[in-house]
Amino acid sequence: MLGGAASLALAGASLSGGVLAAAVVLGLVAALACLLPAGLASPMRAAALALVLSAGAGFWFGSDPSLPFHAPEPPTDRVLERPSEGYLTSNDCRACHPGQYATWHESYHSTMTQVVEPATVQATFEGDLRVRGRDYRLERRGDEYFGSFPLDSSDGESSQVKTVRLTQVTGSHHMQVFWYSFGDQRGLGMFPLYFHIEEQRWIPWSSVFLMRPEFHAKEDVGRWNTHCVKCHTTDARSRMLAMTPAATAAAETEVGEYGISCEACHGPGDVHASLNRNPLRRYQQHLTDTADESIVLPTRLDAKASAHVCAQCHSVHALVPKQFEDAQEYGNPYRPGGDLEASQIVYGGRRKRGTEELARSKPGFVRNHFWSDGMIRVGGREFNGLQRSPCYAHGDPERGIMTCSSCHSAHRFTGDGERPAQPIEEWTDDQLAPDMRSNASCLQCHEEYSGDRALASHTRHPVDSSGSSCTNCHMPHTSWGLMKATRSHEISSPSVQVQLETGRPNACSMCHLDRSLGWVNEALVEGFGADPVPMGADDRDIPVGVVAALRGDAGQRGLVAWAMGWEPALEASVSGWMERLLATLMLDTYDAVRFNAMRALRLQPGYESMDVDFLADEADRERVRDQILERWRAQGSGVDIPDALHNRLLRERDLTPVYLSE
Repeated sequence: MLGGAASLALAGASLSGGVLAAAVVLGLVAALACLLPAGLASPMRAAALALVLSAGAGFWFGSDPSLPFHAPEPPTDRVLERPSEGYLTSNDCRACHPGQYATWHESYHSTMTQVVEPATVQATFEGDLRVRGRDYRLERRGDEYFGSFPLDSSDGESSQVKTVRLTQVTGSHHMQVFWYSFGDQRGLGMFPLYFHIEEQRWIPWSSVFLMRPEFHAKEDVGRWNTHCVKCHTTDARSRMLAMTPAATAAAETEVGEYGISCEACHGPGDVHASLNRNPLRRYQQHLTDTADESIVLPTRLDAKASAHVCAQCHSVHALVPKQFEDAQEYGNPYRPGGDLEASQIVYGGRRKRGTEELARSKPGFVRNHFWSDGMIRVGGREFNGLQRSPCYAHGDPERGIMTCSSCHSAHRFTGDGERPAQPIEEWTDDQLAPDMRSNASCLQCHEEYSGDRALASHTRHPVDSSGSSCTNCHMPHTSWGLMKATRSHEISSPSVQVQLETGRPNACSMCHLDRSLGWVNEALVEGFGADPVPMGADDRDIPVGVVAALRGDAGQRGLVAWAMGWEPALEASVSGWMERLLATLMLDTYDAVRFNAMRALRLQPGYESMDVDFLADEADRERVRDQILERWRAQGSGVDIPDALHNRLLRERDLTPVYLSE
């Protein structure tokens, strides 16, 4: 019988095209039919044969080359997803790595950039909206989303309204930013309102960054193509063609995939996938502990190379000038596993000349990203802090060198039989590995502080208090991003001298807002043997929270406004005095400062339900301030802030323009 099937197949050799394929398939079907067990009952045999025949027919009719195939037209109103040579997509990785794919897909990395559609939109689109005296409209039409916003005329007056279809969205964790097309090419414009997910409201983009509001009405074009695309997608090629005075952006931007996908961290996957289509190679890899050299595993790299995988986005850096044109066309020359500084100037890194040139040519840029001593001041740029940390720069190879994966994990821990899986909500917030929110993160190397007695002796705080948290003392919230204070990733120790020189709050002062810098100085001298630091009367006697809120620059005011809503600071500081300062901060000229003052006020006892809006007109905010002060004076104060002192410090406020953005 097999011979008959073979004869049927061979007979097809004289046929051509689709007929030949049909003959071959039918021959194979006949052969498979003959292999069915002879004892199989007739109905079952018939059913099995029908199944085999239907499979063969499906193969034949499904692969008929005479049937026309129409590839969908690529979209023209957003950035095109088309992998470059060597790249695949996360869906290709999913076939062999479903578990890793699933945990990545849970992360906010995967939804960093998305197509605007009902499944991806978290913002409310409910018609007319008035924000800071300007009229907007947001509406959904079927599965499409539209926004209208006013344009300023040459004299600064709002005279025209622009309506756009929103096609692309960035963000899904804290905020969503919407983008629209400028026509045939892929240059994108930014809708001028951001949607704040937790607050469930639209806010001006100037409120998101710590900046003066003068630019809130400007039409912003091309920003995504020139900047955002580099870190909010994978395998990005900006291909920016022109930025015209008419506020249009021409680009043919392409990316391998929206979002930060597998190959952003593991490198191009085409070779890896091709090699591992061989089952023998796959099984050989399973039976050995040797790394597969066809793909990059960041956790198996040395500390520097591993950190560089994250630093390609999480650092202040710039391309080496000679690389710029090629990068525009072909994308970032850096690949995971390589040396980031071979093609990039990482500020504060080994390319000292590049860092010095940047500081000399763009002092404003440096000032708005770094404190005066070089510590990073903005969020999302953690590697600039890590590389200055002794745990990284001078780590002991035997005890371990600190790198990003020392605490963070790009994939959620799903349990191992002994430990339960991490809750999704806990992990997605900042992708910390199990137990890394606790002192276990530092005790990996610093075992000498693992016991309660040793810890309390070191911190001079009760072991169960926030003062015995390693990160609160050595990674305080002195950076700014996403409208809030974020942790510094430069491991340091509290220093009064540094605060006097740079204005950056020390860790003690971020909790003990009601204590003066003189008090901190005495505590560090007595408890840790620090050298006493001379200082003026104000720093010696006035609480740091009062000084920063009234006399500090906008960045310092933002940090202290946030700290007044931070639970450890509320626990460590006496109550009943912050309201006085928050009332003043509600009139701050910086939206982001007022935003944090508003949120902090809601946490003060007795003020939870007070109607406070950081975007209200100044007259309305003045009325709210007066209401706060009336209530505050009636209930008494934990810290005395005389009007004369308050007004003097306010007159001495540092008005240096500040622009802190990620």
